[in-house]
Amino acid sequence: MDNKINLDEESVNFWIPHNAINFNDSRNYKLFAHSSSEGGILIVKDSEKKLKAVYVKIGVGKKEVSVDVSSLEKENRHMVTLTWKEGSINLYLNGTLSDSTN
Repeated sequence: MDNKINLDEESVNFWIPHNAINFNDSRNYKLFAHSSSEGGILIVKDSEKKLKAVYVKIGVGKKEVSVDVSSLEKENRHMVTLTWKEGSINLYLNGTLSDSTN
């Protein structure tokens, strides 16, 4: 099976299990990472208590989106979805659009 990700148009969707992350701490957690010769995607919970996604595509540039997650309860699981198309990215948290770029 080929795990290649299309950096032109695709999505990544995953659950953060309950009690896996303390969203209100200053620790960094890498949640998803992909890189290739075309660019890459990184999704983290950062030290600023934000869920942040970074998209880089050679020839297109770098895009970032983020949402404050300091009030999320670690006892619940949370769904993260990142979509991208033609250099625009959208970050969804628990099914709700949280941030996007054009």
